[in-house]
Amino acid sequence: MRRNAVRLTAGGRPVSWLGANFWSRTGGPLMWRNYDPEVVRGELRVLREHGLSVTRSFFYWPDFMPAPDHIDAEMTARFASFLDLHAEAGMTTVPTFLVGHMSGENWDPAWRGGRDLYSDVWMVAHQAWFAGQMVRRFAAHEAVCGWLVSNEMPIYGGEASAETVAAMRARRADMDIIEVADQGHAPMLEGELVRQIVGFVDKCEHAGQHAPTTNPSH
Repeated sequence: MRRNAVRLTAGGRPVSWLGANFWSRTGGPLMWRNYDPEVVRGELRVLREHGLSVTRSFFYWPDFMPAPDHIDAEMTARFASFLDLHAEAGMTTVPTFLVGHMSGENWDPAWRGGRDLYSDVWMVAHQAWFAGQMVRRFAAHEAVCGWLVSNEMPIYGGEASAETVAAMRARRADMDIIEVADQGHAPMLEGELVRQIVGFVDKCEHAGQHAPTTNPSH
């Protein structure tokens, strides 16, 4: 197996991350509906005391984008508070844009209406729009140390043929949006589809395999 030897850098210097996925005990994937800053402050303090310096956080898609072309202001305010608490604890986080699958379940926005995540042009455009909106809101925050595009997309959207994924090249728009809106952070992508998206991987500093695949060609 080929392994990427590129190192993470901050301010031109190599850095090491030790962290964990973060969902508060106030609700797991639904934590943003029941967000409690005092509980989160305590949870981050425990992580820091155990030597962790970074979390992987998640924009729970159905809550942050409850309708097409609409971002929930209360949810983004809570995420801003979440970032402030990271800075207070001396920690950083890597927000994840498209969270349709998490903890063994698919969490679909009601407005998706069964549209294909890879080939439906309208759906792809809305994924890119959402990513851009989040970057524009939070790129300048000191607690953001990178961006993660998706979580377990093959489980959420299903496996796709090389032809279907090639047609998804229009989704490069979300990477372009990240680059334009945030010159100081490194977008990242994980999942089996990364190997098939021509012209997409070169936008990412790091690509991590996460979801298993049943496709022998991989």
